Amino acid sequence: MLSSCSSDSTQNDPFQGEAFSSKKEAINDFATKENIKGHIIKAQTNKNEQILIAEYNRDEYTMGELLEKDGEYKAVIITGVQSLRGVNGMGWEFASTANNEYSIQFHKEERASSVHVTERDFYFELGNGHTLSTQPSITSDAIVSTETY
Repeated sequence: MLSSCSSDSTQNDPFQGEAFSSKKEAINDFATKENIKGHIIKAQTNKNEQILIAEYNRDEYTMGELLEKDGEYKAVIITGVQSLRGVNGMGWEFASTANNEYSIQFHKEERASSVHVTERDFYFELGNGHTLSTQPSITSDAIVSTETY
């Protein structure tokens, strides 16, 4: 399944609205505004972007992005919510606010390049490009580091 969503105003100026002096404040604001009920994993990419993998509800995920400008931070939503309930794996493609393309894939079994979500018993991989339509699995070639909030 593939999905994406974003508002026109966010695409025009993703940094509009309130910004914060720390990453943690921006992520907390994002969690409150987007009604995030679970953990948030920040994945630093090799394109110098900070992608947020957020648990909207148990086994439902959405993607966001942590932006930085002039020492201030803001987190914005960049995809709709996807449910992992009752499935062993799922993936979708999305783009960052700078229009860099990524693919994400969630699965129950560990793979060489996967990141373990210790709060839930599954793994994910984040890859560069929209690749799910041409190959069945991806590798985490986009991830430089991860941090859980």
